[in-house]
Amino acid sequence: MKGNYSGNLGWLFHNDYYRKNDLSTVINKDWLKINYEEEDKKIKAEINRVLDKKNKQLLSFKLKGRKNDNIGKQKIECKTIYPGLLIGSGLIHGIGEKEDFTIGFQFDHTSGLPIIPGSSVKGLLRSVFPEDGDVYKEEKEEYIRSLIEDITEVQVDIESLRDEIFEGRLKDGKRMPLAKRDIFFAAQVIKGDRDNMVLGEDYITPHGDPLKDPQPLKFLKVLPDVVFEFNFDLKDSNLGFSKKDKLKLFKDIILDFGVGAKTNVGYGYFDRDYTDKMIRKREEELEAKKEEEARKKREAELAKMSELDRRLATVFDDPNINEVEKELKELFDDLDEFGEEDKMKVAKFLKDGYLRVEAEKEEAKWSKKFGKPSKRQKKKIKKIKGILGE
Repeated sequence: MKGNYSGNLGWLFHNDYYRKNDLSTVINKDWLKINYEEEDKKIKAEINRVLDKKNKQLLSFKLKGRKNDNIGKQKIECKTIYPGLLIGSGLIHGIGEKEDFTIGFQFDHTSGLPIIPGSSVKGLLRSVFPEDGDVYKEEKEEYIRSLIEDITEVQVDIESLRDEIFEGRLKDGKRMPLAKRDIFFAAQVIKGDRDNMVLGEDYITPHGDPLKDPQPLKFLKVLPDVVFEFNFDLKDSNLGFSKKDKLKLFKDIILDFGVGAKTNVGYGYFDRDYTDKMIRKREEELEAKKEEEARKKREAELAKMSELDRRLATVFDDPNINEVEKELKELFDDLDEFGEEDKMKVAKFLKDGYLRVEAEKEEAKWSKKFGKPSKRQKKKIKKIKGILGE
């Protein structure tokens, strides 16, 4: 096989994998209807040759770079660990041949990449919350309670939180508007492993008859070190549990319980350190974005101001309080240069400014809260009060 497969993996696995035209040189009928009990070695060999070719195509796929879709407002990045991830095992696949992948697999219809449906993500999170009649109700309640206590000091009613998140029902029994309900999007592959690979093969060996040799069954899996992005559109709860708190709760559940099939033997778990690092990185990026937006907004507002208003508006931009005092001194020295209206504006600003400096330095600048102002400062106060008519 030359090069790496670059088409739709889902189509290859579920459609092209069993295309009869690939076997037309050997058989002249629908090969899915062959009686596999016939000892026709030629046909079986050709079938397995074609299946092996398809398998190599699946396993050769590379996802270069990062594939980020702007889905959801809150995101959790999770990187698979050994032995990988198995999703869609309940889907029908396989015809019983040696080279056949005998277990189903979940692919996104459009992108063709492995996907964890939003319903599966929601179902996993929902299953961890306590239910009436559940034999593990107490254990689940204790688990969820411990997570919530690590997230917030707010006392949250777990059953009410469960109903609000998953049922869209408020504590008083009323239904929530759809626009205010949490949305669970599909988790998508956004990055391959170190070699950009996404899929691998593995085997299970069921021991049905103790007197017969077990037959290994091949199945498709997501490799370790592949990154999934879980996407949500979460809303602040009426119970005092914020959307940020919900995201932390969901993150802990996903990392603790894993996703997909065969989690009891290690499949479906993620690298906790990686997820925590990416959450911190995303929070820093969002904070930087907010700061940049605030800076641009501030610049736009300043551009619309008069020269004096712009000067007054930027005095306290400097975090160094001593530099602020210098700015206030320059304004005071320029007082007599302003017209009556501007002089009144500057005098009012100076009074407020001295009070702010006084509170920050705990040093008398206007009032007597921290002692008496210096003689020089008293002269400034007297002049400002005269302008203000105080």
